[in-house]
Amino acid sequence: MIPGRAVTPDIREAMKRGADFAGHFAVVLVNCGNACIAARMIDLRTGQLFWIPGGYQLDLEYYVRSRLMRVAWADPSENPVCVRQDFEWTGRKFVKRYEDREKAVDTSECPGLAYIGKPPQ
Repeated sequence: MIPGRAVTPDIREAMKRGADFAGHFAVVLVNCGNACIAARMIDLRTGQLFWIPGGYQLDLEYYVRSRLMRVAWADPSENPVCVRQDFEWTGRKFVKRYEDREKAVDTSECPGLAYIGKPPQ
């Protein structure tokens, strides 16, 4: 788990930047170690934080006018896997709408999404 103090500057920066997902949320990417990116989002109306699903080497595609989020990540377990998932934000939680898992020799070979991070609007 990431300590609250470690993400505070990132959250402040996201709040200054403004909404970039689902109308009134700001996505926050947090470095959580070697080849690890964790993603959270903050509701700019209430200040509430939510975890975005995914794992290591996270790549996201999302839009301010959409409740859909694409996530690509690597599962570096004993049998490495590249994972792509599509989620819909319901207003309370993410609901998985699609998932594709592909075995990999090395998770550093996992492809990202068509856009890296937040695409241009």
